[in-house]
This record gives sequence, C-alpha cells and structure tokens, in this order.
Amino acid sequence: MPSPENTIYVGISKKARIRDIKNYLLPILSKSWLNPDKPKIRTDKWKYYLIVYDLKEKYPDVSYEDIANILSEAYPDIKIKKGKAIKKVEGSDFFTIKNCENFYKSALALINGDYKKYLYL
Repeated sequence: MPSPENTIYVGISKKARIRDIKNYLLPILSKSWLNPDKPKIRTDKWKYYLIVYDLKEKYPDVSYEDIANILSEAYPDIKIKKGKAIKKVEGSDFFTIKNCENFYKSALALINGDYKKYLYL
C-alpha cells in the first residue's frame, strides 16, 4: 500500500466532462504527481526575503528604498534569473523598492507556513 505522501485522492463528479478533466486535472497532476522523479530546483531568493523581513522588523522606520540601497551595496553582484543567483548585468538591479516590498510580503508568507512551496520549486 502506498504511503500517504505518495497518494492523491480525487473526487470527480459523474456529471464531469472528460475535456474538463483533461484541461484542469491532468495539468495539476502532471506538475507534481506524475513526474515525482523529476529533479526539483530550489530557488535562493528566500534568503533575501528573510533579510528584508529582519531589517523591516528590527528597524520599522526604515523605508523600502533604504533597504533596497542597503542590499544593493551589500550584494553588488547579485541578480536573480529563473530562481538562480547570477552575476548582475550592468544597468540592472535586483533590489528595487518594489522587489523589497514583495520580498517582505513573501517573507511573511514563509513565516506563516507557506515555506513548503520554496523548498521544491
């Protein structure tokens, strides 16, 4: 008998159309269940989420612009492309104000239990 972590239970209405099952259920299954041996890529962006969170929690009056400047100086060569840290291309900056705001929101999601999606991307 398969273990619970390797099992998925699905309920399908008798009135369901086959095309609906193909269009909605199969893509979900194929992403995570039908290819369990496919290597999974873990993103390194979560580190920056937690750094922004720590800065904002420790210094609540600091702005996202200040945090973006701090991180740009602390990590001058960092640029993220498809979940991987690579050398920064001239004229582009990964630590923008908007990204830092999003990093803070993502850190809150991580802390509140949404961390599993970052373990296996």
